[in-house]
Amino acid sequence: MSSTQPSPIQFMKGKQVYLRPFEPEDFEVFYHSFHHSEVRRLTGTSQVFTREKIEAWLKNVLMSNDHVFLMIVSKQTHEILGDVEINHMDLVNRSANIRIALYHEKHFGKGYGTEAMRLMADYAFGIRNLHRLSLDVYEYNKRAIRTYEKVGFRKEGVKREALFYNHQYHDVIHMGLLAKDFDRD
Repeated sequence: MSSTQPSPIQFMKGKQVYLRPFEPEDFEVFYHSFHHSEVRRLTGTSQVFTREKIEAWLKNVLMSNDHVFLMIVSKQTHEILGDVEINHMDLVNRSANIRIALYHEKHFGKGYGTEAMRLMADYAFGIRNLHRLSLDVYEYNKRAIRTYEKVGFRKEGVKREALFYNHQYHDVIHMGLLAKDFDRD
């Protein structure tokens, strides 16, 4: 399926984006996202991944019971904008990690990430009945920190100089969101 055709399955819909399951035709867009320098910087990705490693990782994620991996798609153009994932679900403690990646700089600053995070958090709390979501973000990714705060995430701690990227150390900020603090709007 072309990235400009609407998906038959639109899992969750917002005003600007919808989230849907990964389709095999999405792989090329997903794979090439690993080659955008700004995306790599914001995600702290310094390692180069082969196509085979990415395919194996993706297969594992898609078959896992503790991951929900969805594509972020523009409602207007049906272009794939990125992905959002809940992982490491702990059903005893009703908690999980969440992460998001937009695949190109042209999609930054338009509210797509905020809306996708709200949709996925709503799913996590409303459908999966989770109590808590956690994430880590690099201190230099100010836009992402603002996005997470808009959704209701709070800074819970700092792992000092935990990321070595581009020949220097950076702090990693740990953030958490409780269901009762989630801002749906």
